[in-house]
Amino acid sequence: MAIGTLYISHKDYDFSTLDSKWLTKRNLDKSISSTDVEDYHTSLKDSKVKNYDDIRFILNNIQSIEFLNIETYLNSKKNKNPILFFLCGILINEYKNLCKPGQIGVIFRYWFETSLQVRANKNSSNKSLWVAGCSISYGTGVDEDQKWGRLVANHFNLEEVNLAIGGGSINDTTDQIIRANIQKDDIVVWGLTSLNRIDLIVNGQIQSWTASMALDLEITHQYFNIDYFDSNSLKFNAIKSIYQVIAHCEKIGAKLYLVNFLDNEWTPMAFANKKNFLNLFLTEDFLDLGTDGAHPGPLQHQKYAKEIIKFIERA
Repeated sequence: MAIGTLYISHKDYDFSTLDSKWLTKRNLDKSISSTDVEDYHTSLKDSKVKNYDDIRFILNNIQSIEFLNIETYLNSKKNKNPILFFLCGILINEYKNLCKPGQIGVIFRYWFETSLQVRANKNSSNKSLWVAGCSISYGTGVDEDQKWGRLVANHFNLEEVNLAIGGGSINDTTDQIIRANIQKDDIVVWGLTSLNRIDLIVNGQIQSWTASMALDLEITHQYFNIDYFDSNSLKFNAIKSIYQVIAHCEKIGAKLYLVNFLDNEWTPMAFANKKNFLNLFLTEDFLDLGTDGAHPGPLQHQKYAKEIIKFIERA
């Protein structure tokens, strides 16, 4: 360890007032291997950090770290890589003894404000059709005008607002629906996904994980026993989240329709007596596949749209 204090700021900060040297990706190894302990300064752009491991390597080889005027950079429209600050926050939280008191909060506060936003909102006060769910509702593998959500919205001549995301969990969608600016008489169609997805932060990235994904990366021992992914406890909590959305939509006067795509166990059983529940779980293959070769293609989306349209019109 040959780096004393590492000062980090935005690329336009005037480091000339510091008794420190410029640290870049190019001289990092030499700086660390030197027998002389010296202070350095850098910006995230200068240091060329790209991922979790890059930042961990730097933090493993310094005595302390200090952020300078970082709020200016965080508030700048030029900032196009906020995830790097979140990576810093995750790692600095592990290396609290290196960081100047109070500066961890600056990093985390910025990330929460920018990365936990509602993914979409309506553009007018007119009645809208909201789509929520995972990749089937997001439309992975098909064009915008081929997605079932867009087809349903066009049929009813409504603006489509899509909150879905590939790999999204029940918990993630619940949060998005409750915080979105859904208004009275809006239509919300939630494409229900598998109940065994857990939101985890792994290597600085938030993702909804299934058991198979967790096993592939051998991460389960860090968070949950693998059996939890298929447990009744996890599924019950997912069902409870759906009921929270039902209560929320009833309270604000929005019309919620639940469409089951991927669960053939708890979901049909839990909502069988609900008039706003449509079970489109398939026991056979999709009619066609999208461009990724895994998700439903245009023909399958058309079929989904027809069933959902009929269901809404009957309700």
